[in-house]
Amino acid sequence: MHLMPKRSLALLASLAMGASAISAVPAGAQVAPHPVVTAKLAGGNDHASFTGVVNQEAGTLCYILNSAAIAPASAAMIRDGDGNVLVRLAAPDGGSSGGCMDVGADLAAAMVADPSAYEVAVASEHALGGEVSGKLMG
Repeated sequence: MHLMPKRSLALLASLAMGASAISAVPAGAQVAPHPVVTAKLAGGNDHASFTGVVNQEAGTLCYILNSAAIAPASAAMIRDGDGNVLVRLAAPDGGSSGGCMDVGADLAAAMVADPSAYEVAVASEHALGGEVSGKLMG
């Protein structure tokens, strides 16, 4: 089982909430979490992991993608069940990538409602369709 380092989880939380939102929350206050989607990517001799926080109201996705063995990774994406690229992610440079992006409220809600309808893939120059890929899980 691959566990995400605590600093990666803290970074993901910071990205998802925004630094100003974190400092604006009073100590001890309860904050409603945004849904989290994950994926375990596999293929060939490599494996990777994806963790995303979905803000349905804002239509945003904040994520961390770890894929150390694919070098160089040329692209990363979220695709629908027909293989259509819906979201272009930053390719893991040096083993990881991450950030926040607008995905639209409709797609954000759809990913939360049925995460298994989507997959994350990381491509290399040797496997443009995806050297590793895996279905999202809620």
